[in-house]
Amino acid sequence: MRPTQNIPPELVQKLTTSGLRGIYKLELRGDDGGTWYLRCGDDLEVAERISDDEHPDVIVRTDRGDLTALLEGRMSVSDGLVSERLSLVGDITKIAALQRAIVPERRS
Repeated sequence: MRPTQNIPPELVQKLTTSGLRGIYKLELRGDDGGTWYLRCGDDLEVAERISDDEHPDVIVRTDRGDLTALLEGRMSVSDGLVSERLSLVGDITKIAALQRAIVPERRS
């Protein structure tokens, strides 16, 4: 099984072209969930584990439906956090960069 098989392809595409740097841990709850480490740099590397001396810069916890809603702009980060459907832990500058990379801009 490829490590990216259960990660939404929209997320992989956005991270691949985002310019993000760091290690992002994605924890998807539910039957089709899992845990992946997304190492962002010149390329996107996806792993199910990282070495003991590495630590994620950001941990993202949600389920597939809410992640899809974020990616499509149907749920904002703040709505996800307030409703506890989304948890973001880690380096605040990397969290902000992740939000800019994956969440579509809202038009007024």
